[in-house]
Amino acid sequence: RTFAHLSGPLTHQRWLDAIKQGRTFFSTGPLLFLTVDGREPGEESALPASAPADVRVKADVTSIAPVETLEILVNGEVVQTVRAGDPSKLSLKLNFDGSVPVPAGGWVAARATGPKSKYLGDDYAFAQTSAVYVVRGGKKYVKPEDVKFLMDTCDGIWTRVEKSRWRSDAERAAFKAAIDKAKAFYQKLLTN
Repeated sequence: RTFAHLSGPLTHQRWLDAIKQGRTFFSTGPLLFLTVDGREPGEESALPASAPADVRVKADVTSIAPVETLEILVNGEVVQTVRAGDPSKLSLKLNFDGSVPVPAGGWVAARATGPKSKYLGDDYAFAQTSAVYVVRGGKKYVKPEDVKFLMDTCDGIWTRVEKSRWRSDAERAAFKAAIDKAKAFYQKLLTN
């Protein structure tokens, strides 16, 4: 399930706006909250290029089912792990409050996991936040391997559907144009 963090009263429009802004986390039950330099998921922390490499990260997970780990991820890699104390007494709460290096900028997220639980319909405790984006010196972080993966995915999609039956030549051309536009966007990320 996807959960959205709203400001103010709950309305359908505020809920949709929060989802569009990325102020979300996915969870099988645990509640997971994250801030990076006071910013929440979906927000951007703009830092001067000369700012210290570390950012302040706070993450809290609370669950009706036990949780084993709380992880802090930077650009897809786990950089900090908080483990529940005694394995026979798994925790219903874990938190992290500390500095995390993000020298080139990028994104920071939190993830919590736990063992199988009778309290959860999805078998085990899991939650992950959307990202807080760290931008240094006005330049957004780009991981070349990820961009290459996305470009290859575009090629794979086109290869798979290229010889499909199209309703019209115009529909085929429009789809190809969308693929080409996506690839051009990713190529631009690599050259900036």
